[in-house]
Amino acid sequence: MLGSIVSHAKMAYGLLSNEGEGLNLINGTMPPSGDIDSVEDTVTYLGKLADWVKDYATDVIIPVAIKLAIAVLIFIICKFVIKKLIVIMDKSLRRSSIEEGTIHFLNSLAKGVGFVLAIAICATYLNVGSGAIVAVLGSAGLAVGLSLQGSLANFAGGIILLITKPFGIGDYIIALGNEGVVTGIDIVHTTLLTGDNKKIVLPNGSLSSANIVNVTYDEKRRLDLTVGVDYNSDIVQVKTILEKVAREEELVMQNEEVTVFVGEFGASAINMGLRVWTKCENYWQAKWNIQEKIKLKFDEEGISIPYDHVDVTISKEE
Repeated sequence: MLGSIVSHAKMAYGLLSNEGEGLNLINGTMPPSGDIDSVEDTVTYLGKLADWVKDYATDVIIPVAIKLAIAVLIFIICKFVIKKLIVIMDKSLRRSSIEEGTIHFLNSLAKGVGFVLAIAICATYLNVGSGAIVAVLGSAGLAVGLSLQGSLANFAGGIILLITKPFGIGDYIIALGNEGVVTGIDIVHTTLLTGDNKKIVLPNGSLSSANIVNVTYDEKRRLDLTVGVDYNSDIVQVKTILEKVAREEELVMQNEEVTVFVGEFGASAINMGLRVWTKCENYWQAKWNIQEKIKLKFDEEGISIPYDHVDVTISKEE
């Protein structure tokens, strides 16, 4: 029993003292084990070891823990200050003529830069040398750059969108096979909201090099309609009806030109064209209203709208 205790004590000491060489973690080394041949020697040595651990905790662990706690407090204060500065910057930008998308992008960029600065301040307080910080940031930058090439391309794309300004917050755009209202322009992606409230996230890298259609670039939008009528219809009467329907529609901008014309002679119908102007927000409702009124008016005047027919002939062989 005694031999087992002594053996375990020596083994523990060997692991802690690196085979008896001692650990210079504080002023002085771990107490030497000497010859541990009895229970009393073991108890004595364990007492000395306990005193050493207590001294180590007092001289090293507690001061380091306090310093780390202060560093965390500094980081929290830095985040609070940065948040307040971003709020002030946001208010200043909104008072200027800068558009919403640019403001959102700059706020996101400021948050990232502020986080890096807070980390640097905490590292400086912990006596991490500037050379070490630069080396770590350089290595981390290289690793992140290799692993996040797509994200860096998206960041560059966000800068391009910020400079060229092909669209802004609230614009309705068509790009990369998607369409919707722009609700956010962040550092690496742009967010769209579709008509049925679906959220679409587009990467800025791809978006900056794609064809973008800004449907709501201007406050007004032209509405083009094509209506097919029978070849036996009175063209003058049809043009009069179409123009009257357009003039009576309240969502049509009456101070703009209304154009009615013969578009083309189709295979089974004369395709009439109607062009009116409406506000962007009224585009779809104006289109639906005009189409409904045209059908009702054509029915009243006996004007038919041709459609494809399929004739089926059944022959009975005797």
